[in-house]
Amino acid sequence: MCTSTSDVEAAYILFELSKHYKKQSPKENPIDHEVTLQASEGHQIQPKKRKADKNQYLNQTNQPMKKSALEEDDSEETLIKLLEWKKIKPDFGDIIIHVANEGFSEPIRKQLRESDIKNDQSRLMLGKTLVRTRMLPLLKDSEISCISRGTEGLDVSVYGQDGEVQGMKFKMWNVDTPVLTSGWKEFVAKYDLMKHCDFLIISMFRHVESGKICFAIDSNTRFTSIKKPVSKRISKAVFENPN
Repeated sequence: MCTSTSDVEAAYILFELSKHYKKQSPKENPIDHEVTLQASEGHQIQPKKRKADKNQYLNQTNQPMKKSALEEDDSEETLIKLLEWKKIKPDFGDIIIHVANEGFSEPIRKQLRESDIKNDQSRLMLGKTLVRTRMLPLLKDSEISCISRGTEGLDVSVYGQDGEVQGMKFKMWNVDTPVLTSGWKEFVAKYDLMKHCDFLIISMFRHVESGKICFAIDSNTRFTSIKKPVSKRISKAVFENPN
């Protein structure tokens, strides 16, 4: 089969055009590939970043507030109120007729705390130092032995401000902590006592007839504006310093 000149020229032209086409064929763009890879990696990393941000937020929001801001009242307003209350003499009403010649002990003033009214505690905690200096001098040696840690405690009569009597135990609890217990829960219920806002004045005396140790509790003071335990500064000024 013979090939004409025109066919040869046409074939040559097609060959040259194919070479030119290969030279002009675009190569893979490394920049575009890098951008694609970064986008793919970003898609994988982003959820982890959101999770980390969420955990950081939770850690911040779950951080406890400072104890002084959350749990204590250190305001000047509260200090002034309680210093004025400290000047008021306790009102034990007709209880005075039951008091022996020795009279009342120097009173202990106290803010009711949450632990003082919890059902599973069922005790009124009294300050160790104040009990030692103001109340123990009224006790006989045999009575002091009865309240020592590990004993059942001393049977006492506790008078409310209305003259009603509640039997209780006076004893040392835990590490020589003086408490009134075994009847204290009933006293709380009777006078509807509340934590933080209720303030007590507590005195010890010996009954004029029986000679037994008794307590008188004036629980008439309630400051509805006080909703937290008072600070150490206020506690020292109001409860620890002499009246």
